[in-house]
Amino acid sequence: LAAAQLEKHLEGTRGPDPVRMVFKAIAAEGVIGHIELNHIDRANRSATISRVLVGDPALRGRGYGAAMVRRVLEIGFDELDLHRIDLYVFDFNHAAIACYTKLGFVIEGRLRDLRKMGDSYWSVYQMSMLEHEWAQRRRAAAASDARALTDVRR
Repeated sequence: LAAAQLEKHLEGTRGPDPVRMVFKAIAAEGVIGHIELNHIDRANRSATISRVLVGDPALRGRGYGAAMVRRVLEIGFDELDLHRIDLYVFDFNHAAIACYTKLGFVIEGRLRDLRKMGDSYWSVYQMSMLEHEWAQRRRAAAASDARALTDVRR
């Protein structure tokens, strides 16, 4: 991103009720990733998880991504009192889809040819979790972390 683009993106993180929360994921190795809670809608008690990234490819597949999403679910449901959290994932990203499904997200639908990438179009699944589904999975989810994050910070 250019500096102006980044500044515009970060504008939504400011104030007492931001529409976006940007987090860095910290583990024993240091900062390992990034995750965002976007489109925070307090009136409808909903938000969207986006930009989930474990930066170092050597750290992928170790459960960090699931731990990051789980922590943001805790923030969204337990601290912000949201009713619904959704996300979008490219339909070919089988590892991410499996991760989100294991965490309790439900596929709601497929948005065909949503993003133009080069000369082709990519489709995405929309997935979501509701607060009662989170409450049912919360204890089991916390106990099943393959790797523990030290923190997820804004």
